[in-house]
Amino acid sequence: MKPKSINATKMGSSNKKILLNMIRYSSGITRREIAAHTGLNPSTVTNIINSLKDLGLVYEKGKKKSEQPGRNSIMLEPRKESAASFIVHVGVEKTKAGIGYLNNSFEILEEINTPENADLFFDGIVHIIQSYEGQADPFGISFSVPGTVDTDSNYIYSLPHVGWKNIDINDEINKRIPDNPFSLLTANEAKLSLKSEKALNEQLKDLKNGIYIYLSQGVGGAILIRDIIYSGKDFIAGEIGHMSINKNGPICRCGNRGCLETYIGIDMIIDQYEENEILKGQDTRVKFREFLKKYKASEPLAVDICNEMKTYLLQGIKNLINILNPDFIIIGGMGNEFPQTLFDEINSKIKKNTLNPAGVGVRVLPSYVDIDHSTLHGCTLTAMDEFVNKIIK
Repeated sequence: MKPKSINATKMGSSNKKILLNMIRYSSGITRREIAAHTGLNPSTVTNIINSLKDLGLVYEKGKKKSEQPGRNSIMLEPRKESAASFIVHVGVEKTKAGIGYLNNSFEILEEINTPENADLFFDGIVHIIQSYEGQADPFGISFSVPGTVDTDSNYIYSLPHVGWKNIDINDEINKRIPDNPFSLLTANEAKLSLKSEKALNEQLKDLKNGIYIYLSQGVGGAILIRDIIYSGKDFIAGEIGHMSINKNGPICRCGNRGCLETYIGIDMIIDQYEENEILKGQDTRVKFREFLKKYKASEPLAVDICNEMKTYLLQGIKNLINILNPDFIIIGGMGNEFPQTLFDEINSKIKKNTLNPAGVGVRVLPSYVDIDHSTLHGCTLTAMDEFVNKIIK
């Protein structure tokens, strides 16, 4: 068989993307480190970096002290405002809108109450976008949503806790912004949070297979396989909250009975507690923190509810470990506020109650990135990945 030829232009383009993304994801990396990591010739690395500098995408920040003999190396950084995108996290109670930049940083512009009416929501988001007067020139809008969505077509199937179904984001934006200039991106909040966690959590640096459990009013999830977030045929893979653990259990918002979400969702914990006593706070996050204070103070009711929640959470985790054999399981969203003692207890029990050796090597950890930042950072990463793919041909 005649070997296929390699297009040198495409190969150069691919190397440019690789290097720009390395600089984005590894702030302060040097040419020497890039050459060592990629195996590219140092002169090739220098030529590519020079071309990225000429495009205004990269700049030299300063010198990094070398541990090896010779000159100190120059650190490289992405030029922050050479690319920007609007980022929007649709929360069950609150929506945050902001701007994400090429260096993967972001800033929040405004927080609004999430309306039950989707029309009012898009009116509000477009108003924020059209009112923006910053220096950056955003090229896109990147959405994070708490439900099932087709990321290829930006089509929301269902956001059960918000009450939205069958919404075409392209249509909603296009009818409000004639000649819409923005690239649109949409993804599930748990998948975006896993993307953020993988980028920022040093404990996951060399781990390539894992699970992210996103605890909020509902329970979402995401799966990492060989360092790629697995979406499944219809982008629904990772819906851990809808793992059925009791055929006779309570009816879930999805219509089935006994889903894991009905036992460990934060709103379920609060509802159980408030059958006896009202928690202080105007929203779920504040009430949950009040609940945790009572749990840490060993209040009997809070301890009983949390212990029952742990039982079901542990059951779900054991199922996931035995089925997927991950390197790690991250509990994020509001779940990263659980005390360390809860994680210690879970790690101890899974070693005894899962298949050997799967339960021995896996670690269950709180997320490094909190619920306020994980989705917006994930939106930013996704938008800038898209920018790099479009700008470098």
